[in-house]
Amino acid sequence: MKLNAAGIRTIAENWLGERCLGIRYEASKTAILSGWKVNPRALLIICILYGGLISSPKTFADRSSTSPGVISRAVQLQDQVDSQSRQIAPNGTPWFRVYRGCIPVIVTAPHATRPFRQGQYRFSDGGGTAALANALHETAGVTAIFTVYESPSDPNFYDDNDFKLTVRRIIDNEHPRLLLDIHASAPERPYDVDLGTMNGLSLMGQLSIRDDLVAVLRRNGVRTISIDFFSAARNGTITKFASSLGVPAVQLEINSAWLVPGRSELSTRRFGVLVRALTAYLRSTFPLPQMAGRDEEYACR
Repeated sequence: MKLNAAGIRTIAENWLGERCLGIRYEASKTAILSGWKVNPRALLIICILYGGLISSPKTFADRSSTSPGVISRAVQLQDQVDSQSRQIAPNGTPWFRVYRGCIPVIVTAPHATRPFRQGQYRFSDGGGTAALANALHETAGVTAIFTVYESPSDPNFYDDNDFKLTVRRIIDNEHPRLLLDIHASAPERPYDVDLGTMNGLSLMGQLSIRDDLVAVLRRNGVRTISIDFFSAARNGTITKFASSLGVPAVQLEINSAWLVPGRSELSTRRFGVLVRALTAYLRSTFPLPQMAGRDEEYACR
């Protein structure tokens, strides 16, 4: 079959957007193809060669990490948490959930609902942060902890609440090797993701955690990353709390445009890219136990 220039360009667009670089389709068209005067056959050849060189399983997650089931459940959980964000938990019902994982990583989302701090309720980061924590439990096997009702005590400000006590108990009993604390930033912030590391102190000397995370995120399509725009060094942050207990920790301040699956096709795709990128990092750094990973959508089964 003989391909014309338009056909070759279409193939190259899809390959570059979905396989070579892992970036979303719109970005590949805008940043790579628009305005470039290139031979389309040469572009296709370069794309195939480049894709073959960099598509290592250590830096790219498999397709199951963004399967329709994962995204659909994320949208459902986001909507549920958002609907309960201003509600007090019913009697006998915890105001946060804990899903135990099978790799030595904790992911928290302490502001998925409104937190109570200094005498008043503050705005929430949105149910998308809970949805991301839960998605990483499903795809990578992390232990996920996230709020689902109003927080009577801000877990990212105070240490004497049930959320923080649960984090401490899991750290004491299971000795995790990393904690990622998820937050949402305003959409006008100049980054996709900011890594808060207390200016490196929360990494406990393991600066490779930051460097490897940045590299894998970028390879998988999360391109604009800053370091310590919000350092997590002030107040009683979960990042500070975990590192004080000997666990390397990173606060992930994620632009909220990436945390609203279901709002539009683009926002859903962004969320999928984010899940896939973080899953790629977690799976390459903390491989699943031998008997896990048999279920295509739930890593710990």
